Amino acid sequence: MSTPYKIIYCNKNLTADIESDFRFYKKRDLRGVPQSGWLFEVLKESMSSKISAFSIVSVMYIIFSTIYYEIVIQTV
Repeated sequence: MSTPYKIIYCNKNLTADIESDFRFYKKRDLRGVPQSGWLFEVLKESMSSKISAFSIVSVMYIIFSTIYYEIVIQTV
């Protein structure tokens, strides 16, 4: 059965919500859970590489589109 069908027609009291603990808006309780500093460093490196890759692609797009439009303008 599809999930929309279950949402509309099934008894919600019989079926336990297995995702109730993993909602994105819920704050996780991290007390007593060891936290590692290197995870933040990995995330920081990942984000900086994404930003630099996006900027390189953007610059390449601008350069290639400028060259293309100049060739089209000269041809026409």
